[in-house]
Amino acid sequence: MLTASGEAHAKRIGGAFASHGVKPRVISSPMCRCRDTARIAFGDDVVTDENLREVATADSDRMKRFERSAQSLIAGYRGSVPVVLVSHRPNIDRLTMELIDEGELLVGRAKANGEIDVLGKIKVP
Repeated sequence: MLTASGEAHAKRIGGAFASHGVKPRVISSPMCRCRDTARIAFGDDVVTDENLREVATADSDRMKRFERSAQSLIAGYRGSVPVVLVSHRPNIDRLTMELIDEGELLVGRAKANGEIDVLGKIKVP
Protein backbone atom coordinates (compact mmCIF):
# COMPACT_ATOMS: atom_id res chain seq x y z
CA MET A 1 0.00 0.00 0.00
CA LEU A 2 1.32 3.41 -0.95
CA THR A 3 1.73 6.14 1.61
CA ALA A 4 0.10 9.53 1.01
CA SER A 5 3.53 10.75 -0.08
CA GLY A 6 3.85 7.84 -2.53
CA GLU A 7 0.41 8.54 -4.00
CA ALA A 8 1.27 12.22 -4.41
CA HIS A 9 4.56 11.32 -6.12
CA ALA A 10 2.77 8.94 -8.51
CA LYS A 11 0.34 11.74 -9.41
CA ARG A 12 3.25 14.12 -10.08
CA ILE A 13 4.92 11.53 -12.33
CA GLY A 14 1.71 11.02 -14.30
CA GLY A 15 1.19 14.77 -14.46
CA ALA A 16 4.70 15.29 -15.82
CA PHE A 17 4.02 12.85 -18.66
CA ALA A 18 0.55 14.30 -19.33
CA SER A 19 1.87 17.88 -19.41
CA HIS A 20 4.04 16.85 -22.37
CA GLY A 21 1.19 14.98 -24.06
CA VAL A 22 2.82 11.59 -23.46
CA LYS A 23 0.48 8.62 -22.98
CA PRO A 24 2.79 5.62 -22.51
CA ARG A 25 2.13 1.91 -22.50
CA VAL A 26 2.69 0.74 -18.94
CA ILE A 27 4.23 -2.52 -17.71
CA SER A 28 4.31 -3.11 -13.96
CA SER A 29 5.29 -5.56 -11.32
CA PRO A 30 2.12 -7.16 -9.92
CA MET A 31 3.13 -6.18 -6.39
CA CYS A 32 0.71 -3.68 -4.90
CA ARG A 33 3.02 -0.65 -4.54
CA CYS A 34 4.26 -0.87 -8.14
CA ARG A 35 0.82 -1.67 -9.52
CA ASP A 36 -0.79 1.15 -7.53
CA THR A 37 1.92 3.60 -8.58
CA ALA A 38 1.39 2.67 -12.23
CA ARG A 39 -2.38 3.05 -12.03
CA ILE A 40 -2.32 6.33 -10.13
CA ALA A 41 0.24 7.80 -12.53
CA PHE A 42 -1.06 6.43 -15.82
CA GLY A 43 -4.54 4.90 -15.41
CA ASP A 44 -5.87 1.36 -15.38
CA ASP A 45 -4.39 0.12 -18.66
CA VAL A 46 -1.42 -1.60 -17.00
CA VAL A 47 0.17 -4.88 -18.10
CA THR A 48 1.49 -7.06 -15.28
CA ASP A 49 3.28 -10.38 -15.21
CA GLU A 50 3.96 -12.68 -12.26
CA ASN A 51 7.65 -12.88 -13.23
CA LEU A 52 8.04 -9.12 -12.72
CA ARG A 53 7.89 -9.43 -8.91
CA GLU A 54 10.88 -8.17 -6.95
CA VAL A 55 13.74 -10.63 -7.20
CA ALA A 56 16.56 -11.22 -4.76
CA THR A 57 19.80 -11.08 -6.70
CA ALA A 58 20.94 -14.31 -5.02
CA ASP A 59 18.17 -16.25 -6.80
CA SER A 60 19.76 -16.53 -10.24
CA ASP A 61 17.03 -18.72 -11.80
CA ARG A 62 14.30 -16.35 -10.67
CA MET A 63 16.34 -13.35 -11.84
CA LYS A 64 16.73 -14.93 -15.29
CA ARG A 65 12.95 -15.50 -15.52
CA PHE A 66 12.40 -11.87 -14.54
CA GLU A 67 14.87 -10.63 -17.12
CA ARG A 68 13.40 -12.77 -19.94
CA SER A 69 9.83 -11.72 -19.11
CA ALA A 70 10.66 -8.02 -18.76
CA GLN A 71 12.68 -7.92 -21.98
CA SER A 72 9.99 -9.84 -23.87
CA LEU A 73 7.26 -7.44 -22.71
CA ILE A 74 9.39 -4.38 -23.44
CA ALA A 75 10.26 -5.69 -26.92
CA GLY A 76 6.62 -6.54 -27.57
CA TYR A 77 5.47 -2.99 -26.82
CA ARG A 78 8.42 -1.29 -28.49
CA GLY A 79 7.41 1.21 -31.15
CA SER A 80 6.31 4.81 -31.51
CA VAL A 81 4.55 4.89 -28.11
CA PRO A 82 6.84 5.19 -25.07
CA VAL A 83 6.91 2.25 -22.65
CA VAL A 84 7.07 2.76 -18.89
CA LEU A 85 8.24 -0.09 -16.66
CA VAL A 86 7.20 0.31 -13.02
CA SER A 87 9.38 -2.05 -11.07
CA HIS A 88 11.62 -2.62 -8.07
CA ARG A 89 15.08 -1.14 -7.61
CA PRO A 90 16.98 -4.49 -7.78
CA ASN A 91 15.09 -5.46 -10.93
CA ILE A 92 15.78 -2.12 -12.62
CA ASP A 93 19.42 -2.37 -11.60
CA ARG A 94 19.58 -5.81 -13.23
CA LEU A 95 17.97 -4.72 -16.50
CA THR A 96 19.91 -1.51 -16.92
CA MET A 97 23.08 -1.91 -14.84
CA GLU A 98 22.25 1.54 -13.42
CA LEU A 99 21.80 2.36 -9.77
CA ILE A 100 18.82 4.61 -9.10
CA ASP A 101 17.60 6.55 -6.10
CA GLU A 102 14.09 6.36 -4.72
CA GLY A 103 11.69 8.27 -6.96
CA GLU A 104 14.20 8.50 -9.78
CA LEU A 105 13.19 7.57 -13.33
CA LEU A 106 15.48 6.12 -15.96
CA VAL A 107 14.97 7.12 -19.55
CA GLY A 108 16.12 4.62 -22.11
CA ARG A 109 15.78 3.31 -25.60
CA ALA A 110 14.62 -0.30 -26.02
CA LYS A 111 16.45 -2.49 -28.46
CA ALA A 112 14.57 -5.06 -30.55
CA ASN A 113 15.40 -7.77 -28.00
CA GLY A 114 14.07 -5.70 -25.08
CA GLU A 115 17.44 -4.69 -23.69
CA ILE A 116 17.59 -1.06 -22.60
CA ASP A 117 20.16 1.59 -23.48
CA VAL A 118 19.92 4.14 -20.68
CA LEU A 119 19.84 7.72 -21.94
CA GLY A 120 19.55 9.51 -18.62
CA LYS A 121 17.78 9.96 -15.31
CA ILE A 122 14.94 12.20 -14.24
CA LYS A 123 14.00 13.17 -10.71
CA VAL A 124 10.33 14.13 -10.38
CA PRO A 125 10.17 16.12 -7.12
